[in-house]
Amino acid sequence: MPVFTLNRIKHHVHPIELANYGLMAYAFMLPLSPKIASKLLIFVALCLLFSSELKERFLLLVKNRVIHAFCIMFTIYTLWTLGSDHLDTALFAINKLSKLIFALIILTLSVQKKFIPNIIYCFLGALFLSEVVSLMMYFHIAEKTIGLFVGKRLDNVPFMMNYTQYATVLNIAISFALYQILQKQTISMIQKILYSLFILSSSLNLFILSSGIGYILFLFSNITVLTLIYKQQIVKLIIAIALIFPLIYWIGTHYSPIFQKKSAQMFSDVKNFTQNNNLSTSQGVRLGFMFYSADILKENFLLGLGTGDHVEAVREKILENEKNPKNKAALLKNIPYSHGSSLHNQFLDLLLQFGIIGLIAFLNIFYQIYKIKPKQTFLRLLPYILIINILLTCFANPLLIYGDVERIFVLLVALLLIVPFEHTTLREQELKKIHAI
Repeated sequence: MPVFTLNRIKHHVHPIELANYGLMAYAFMLPLSPKIASKLLIFVALCLLFSSELKERFLLLVKNRVIHAFCIMFTIYTLWTLGSDHLDTALFAINKLSKLIFALIILTLSVQKKFIPNIIYCFLGALFLSEVVSLMMYFHIAEKTIGLFVGKRLDNVPFMMNYTQYATVLNIAISFALYQILQKQTISMIQKILYSLFILSSSLNLFILSSGIGYILFLFSNITVLTLIYKQQIVKLIIAIALIFPLIYWIGTHYSPIFQKKSAQMFSDVKNFTQNNNLSTSQGVRLGFMFYSADILKENFLLGLGTGDHVEAVREKILENEKNPKNKAALLKNIPYSHGSSLHNQFLDLLLQFGIIGLIAFLNIFYQIYKIKPKQTFLRLLPYILIINILLTCFANPLLIYGDVERIFVLLVALLLIVPFEHTTLREQELKKIHAI
């Protein structure tokens, strides 16, 4: 009886389509609750197991160069563990990266072309909901009720790890929405209005976050979109950039105390470092990590130290050489004795652990994404948007191992890697080639 029922379900409900409805739910929950999203991903994987297309889809997927690039990165993390002095930290990083690659494979195997717009709408809808909650936190509206869901937080970030990661996701969404409005392909007036409202709410939300990297991303990410759209109209492009962004900066400095304070702090941090060698500020700590990593890099430029060994090596350098107690305390506070410790810079973490080989492997992931040419017009600039936002943020946070952004990044990459399978089996494709010959 159970077998008969299962066969009837398989006859009436296509497993791949059911998986895509699961992906819509997954995309909605990802910015709100990664734990629930992970459970939904298991549901998607189970749907795949019942699909007759799984084998053919997988055979096509294993040829994908983006998947190869992620696997190369994973191989380096694994091999460099052999020389690691901090095996527990190394295994923690490998476990995180393996889950990320598993998610990428499941998502890519599941996605159908016709579901991509709905998956993106679910993601943007959830992000808009988080923005509403963030604004309520900022204006102290329904604090007790919101506290039940997000806990006690000093920032205005409701569901993500920190404001840097939240700002990164907001900027990816803002740039994507801007492209939808400006692209030549016609979209309905309702869609333009909704995208415009989303850009307005997201930008407002961004400027009440104390994220310096978020403001930088806003500038570079949107300039990238404008440049790629109006590259043949250079005068229009220059005028747009010269008028829009100074105006936004003026509005931010006059109407957002947080933006004004953070902007002033960024300049002050750099000044304090150059004039007083102050490493106790937000920017000073990052510069300090770079300074104390320099000698280690000179000695281990090609192969690095090994997976997970970099933080302890920098910690020892600080203890041996930093004479200023204030600087020493600030630097050590930002690299606690835990598996999640990092140097707040993805590139620095990679160079110290794996040398130039690891950095090249990491950049190869983005090079392969750059080479993707989506056929769907509304996705055409998404590779560029992802590359500019993620790489710039990597100067501030180690996103691809410890962050919330890693899951969203993988979801959006999967939408670009949609397997060219849809309704045609691999055998039918081969038959077409034979008949063509």
